[in-house]
Formats: sequence, C-alpha cells, structure tokens
Amino acid sequence: MKKFTISKSTWRRGGEKQHHIQYGKVALLNEKGFMCCLGFICEQSGVDKKDLLNCAEPNEIPLDCGEQVKFLVCSNEEEDEDYEGNIVSTPYLTDTQLTEEAIAINDNPALSDEERIEQLTELFESEGIVLEFV
Repeated sequence: MKKFTISKSTWRRGGEKQHHIQYGKVALLNEKGFMCCLGFICEQSGVDKKDLLNCAEPNEIPLDCGEQVKFLVCSNEEEDEDYEGNIVSTPYLTDTQLTEEAIAINDNPALSDEERIEQLTELFESEGIVLEFV
C-alpha cells in the first residue's frame, strides 16, 4: 500500500476565491512554494520539484515523469501528418479519473478542511493509497 504525506502548512487548496488556503495559484507547486495535494504525491513519487513548478495538473509534467505517477496520468499518442505528409506520433499525458476527482475536491472553495481531508482520504483509500495530513 502506498502512503503519502500532505503538509497542511504548505498545502494550497480551496480554489482561487472565497475559502482558499495559503498563497499563490493552485498548482502542483506554485511560485510561492505551496503545493496542491497532487503536488505532494508527485514529489513523493520521485518527480523533481522543477518538473512540478507551475503545472496546474499532473498531465502537464514532463512525459518522462509520467511513469513515476502512472496512477495519476495515462500515456497517450496522437498521430498526425507533418509538413511532408509523413505520419508522426506525438506522445502526451492525460489525467486519470482519480486525478480529476482529487482536483475537484482539493480546489472546491466550499469545503472546509475537515471535509476536504475526509473526501481526499476516502478517494485515495478506494485506490489502495493512504494519505496522511500533518
């Protein structure tokens, strides 16, 4: 079972208005050093902080980091023609359902911290992942 720790003192949550907590925009890691819940998980999974900076969602991290957080992102490829008519594949990442649900909870400005922690804990437990909030 995987276990991740979320530090409440640097956890950026609650959207951009009303009941937001901490500073800067909500991101995996923002310019002020605050992280959303998924930022903590990505970092503790081995993704370097420089690869998290100003990424709004896990699907924005570098492709080579996707393997470290494959429960948060899926690898995909899109085929298209280049200017010479050759078929080329472009790899990209998409967020998993788990990631989308976690974002919705983390960024919901109507939730109290207790509600947010309870919902995130239940969501990740359903995937065999333990979250600890300290």
